[in-house]
Amino acid sequence: LFLQEHNFSIAHVEDRWFAVAIRSPCVKLDVIIAHGVVVWGDSKKQIAEAVLMWKSISAYCHSRPSPHHPVVLLIDANTKLGSVRSTAIGDRAPDHENEAGEALHQTMLDFDLAAPSTFHEYHRGQDYTWTGGPGFTTRIDFVIVPRSWLPGAVFSKVLIDVDLLASAPDHFCTAAGFSLSTTSAKEVGSRRIITQRDR
Repeated sequence: LFLQEHNFSIAHVEDRWFAVAIRSPCVKLDVIIAHGVVVWGDSKKQIAEAVLMWKSISAYCHSRPSPHHPVVLLIDANTKLGSVRSTAIGDRAPDHENEAGEALHQTMLDFDLAAPSTFHEYHRGQDYTWTGGPGFTTRIDFVIVPRSWLPGAVFSKVLIDVDLLASAPDHFCTAAGFSLSTTSAKEVGSRRIITQRDR
């Protein structure tokens, strides 16, 4: 599968997130890249800002024109998940879910999404994606995909050898890979040809 520049377009932009529409004959996705609000302790102001951000992403996903293509979130969430389990969140390396995490979790449930790094059957290796120094680590970065993709999960892991060009590295890159079938159609003369590919 090879995508070119013209297959990508910016569909929506907000202060802390943006949406990219990927459109090709074989792949149609809406990818949301977000940097969550940092919540220190029980700051009501920061929690309210974080909840508002996740709700704005949810509202955008609901408002997309039909047909609704699958949604993928690539996020530095700055929030924790895991203490509340569901079809979206598994029981691997759980963290206490605060109000900001609750809003993200609800968005995932609303669109039938899941975080493979929270499930033992998909994730391997290091769990934490952020470090604040020796002995202080947590998982706040996620690849979130349609739950229907999970059976095709090839890997979910933290890439510890990726240089993010930070003077004082604190984040690690989160990655996930999937084997999926795609179908494309093209007109040949008066016939419609359907092609299926496994990726």
